[in-house]
Amino acid sequence: MISRYYLINKEIRDIEEDPFLLEIFLNQTFSLEQKIWFCYGKIPFFDKNIFLLKEQLEFTGFRIPELLTDQRELKRLSSRLINKNKAFLSGLLNLTVLSNHDDSHLIITVEPSDKKNFELKNKGKLLDFSDQLKYSANEGNKYRFYNLAFWNSSQKTIRDLKIDGLIFLNENKSIVECANSNIYFIKGNALISPSPETGCYLDLLREKVLETAAILNFRIIETSQLSKSDIDRTDEAFIAGESIAMQKITGIGNIRFTHQKTQMINEKLNEILLND
Repeated sequence: MISRYYLINKEIRDIEEDPFLLEIFLNQTFSLEQKIWFCYGKIPFFDKNIFLLKEQLEFTGFRIPELLTDQRELKRLSSRLINKNKAFLSGLLNLTVLSNHDDSHLIITVEPSDKKNFELKNKGKLLDFSDQLKYSANEGNKYRFYNLAFWNSSQKTIRDLKIDGLIFLNENKSIVECANSNIYFIKGNALISPSPETGCYLDLLREKVLETAAILNFRIIETSQLSKSDIDRTDEAFIAGESIAMQKITGIGNIRFTHQKTQMINEKLNEILLND
């Protein structure tokens, strides 16, 4: 649920009293969204998210809103917005850039959560493989906005199969990602994940997950050749993304997984995120 107060460019407004937000949405031809996790007033990925948002705007050729160029002021206003919405535990900052050919607006809303950490969701996910293949050489693969239409096109298949989500492969039939997240497998003391060469989406959390596992003495394996048959021999599996938290994979097809080491990684990840 989106909170009452939002930021439009440099001004905090009340969404219940101000119809200006709808007017802005209706008059724009392009939108780009970035979701940023926060917890107890800390926003660990703020600077990297702003850099990534500007990079995506440059990639698309749309104007960068003025506030995005003043990172210190943007962070101050974002923290003020979190407090004004009384989101004292955790949640997401939703940054949306709305553009037409003449101007761009930055709108920030807050999606509060009652969680006290970067969550490992209790309910496991049942997944299967998508028939749609992703082309690994696409320049925009690492960006969320570039993948959205591809991910969303799988929703009918998910409903028909009565599963929780799909794993996408590339043209080489190598495992790539899930929607809004990167995918990880654990085999013994190794953490295995698709490498950037697969064309996978690069969520900002990915680097921290790999760093956390390395601190815990996991052997990190990033591979461009992780196939369907390879996961038969793995013990645990999970997906993770800044906007969706960490989620256990209970099963893929007929394969089932446990989650003891996944829990350990989540606990250490929170220690790192909240103490940086």
